[in-house]
Amino acid sequence: MTGQIGIAGLAGAAALLAPAAFAQPAPVNEIAQELVESWLAALNGMDFATFSGLYTEDAQLYFEGLPRIVGRTAIVAAWTADMNESSPVTRAAITNVLSSLDTQLVEGTYEVVSRDSGMALSGGSFVQIWIFTEAGWRLDREGWKAEGL
Repeated sequence: MTGQIGIAGLAGAAALLAPAAFAQPAPVNEIAQELVESWLAALNGMDFATFSGLYTEDAQLYFEGLPRIVGRTAIVAAWTADMNESSPVTRAAITNVLSSLDTQLVEGTYEVVSRDSGMALSGGSFVQIWIFTEAGWRLDREGWKAEGL
């Protein structure tokens, strides 16, 4: 039977690939949740010293349809300008996490609301890639895609 798969092997593989196996939502990784919450707290609190410390030196930020922003200083300047324009509040929900020992790839949805009125200003999806460095977890890559309200 070399090179052949037995009936028991096929049944086992089918059970692993059955739709029910994929129906379960991925549990939100606690590390990823803490990282995103710390990022949101610094951004929404306009604590740009803390915010800056969350990024790697050569981090990259992508907003759909705009040029890539490279480097911690440029990224913090972009977010600072955005926050100073209208002082919004950003909320996020994690939808998926891929974790390894030194990387957290976090996908989610976000909503930006007016700090004053609570009115929705924008929303969409995001991805963040956090890496574990000698200084701890740092945000290395992130992308934001605005979608219709």
